[in-house]
Amino acid sequence: MKISSSQPEIRRKAILAIKEKASPRAFEILCKILRKDISPVIRHEAAFILATYKNKKAVAALLQAIKNDASDLVRHEAIEALGDSGMKTKKIRVNTLLDDLQKDKNPFIRDTAAIALATLKSENKKGLRIIPQTIDCI
Repeated sequence: MKISSSQPEIRRKAILAIKEKASPRAFEILCKILRKDISPVIRHEAAFILATYKNKKAVAALLQAIKNDASDLVRHEAIEALGDSGMKTKKIRVNTLLDDLQKDKNPFIRDTAAIALATLKSENKKGLRIIPQTIDCI
């Protein structure tokens, strides 16, 4: 399985189809797309879908994207994925990274990191807690 189209819309559709496979090979392809696709939008999609795998390898791929991707769009999605997915990981490592990202030069990344960190901190064993202030602002 390889995605070699030069058209981003076809690569995006292929990524969505790969998601349905949910196999180890599909996971490897998504990781490769996250690292190497020329389009930040396609890498963003790969990060979003990788979060659905909820495993340590997905966390590693997302962490690598946060640290190394040139696109703030991709970094944003990888940060959100770590905060929202409820992945089981060494929270200290993720929390430290999210703390550091709150000092990023880009306000978009800083805000995303702050939200992801708050989300992680508000989780409990049953999932995301509803915070009363959230309900009040709806």
